[in-house]
Amino acid sequence: MRLPSVMSKKRSTKTSRARSKAFARTAATLAASRVKPAVLVKRDTRFTEVIALIEAARGRAYQAVNAELVSLYWQLGEYISRKIANAEWGDGVVEELATSLARRFPGLRGFTRPNLFRMRQFYEAYRSKRKVSALLRQLRWTHHLIILGQAKPAAVREFYILAAIKERWSSRELER
Repeated sequence: MRLPSVMSKKRSTKTSRARSKAFARTAATLAASRVKPAVLVKRDTRFTEVIALIEAARGRAYQAVNAELVSLYWQLGEYISRKIANAEWGDGVVEELATSLARRFPGLRGFTRPNLFRMRQFYEAYRSKRKVSALLRQLRWTHHLIILGQAKPAAVREFYILAAIKERWSSRELER
């Protein structure tokens, strides 16, 4: 019985020494690589305008990508809705579409069977609301999923869309 406990102490001592050495190396590396605070502040103030331009462009790019994705999801929802309404497709065909998309675009996420049906639900919820459909591209897809999942009446969904746009709610704020 004593032998295993002695060995376990040796192992834990070796492990703790190795951890201490690794921690010391990391701390030394961080300390050596630090820039003096005065230099850092000076650089930030000198390049504030450039940084602001980059951040603004990045924000516009994210908005453009999100608007295009919402537009794509609207179009896919319309297509799926039309095919199912005309009795050309059933639930099984949507599953086949999801599988086909996964094979064709291996790294592309978000086109599973449940998501394709959410796109259909998204289209069907707003297709007759011209006022709302013009605003849809201003919100991210996550916002739409939250609103569709939690607000059933059309008037309530419209209220939350308008409020989320006006108040610039994050998805977490919208969930509350």
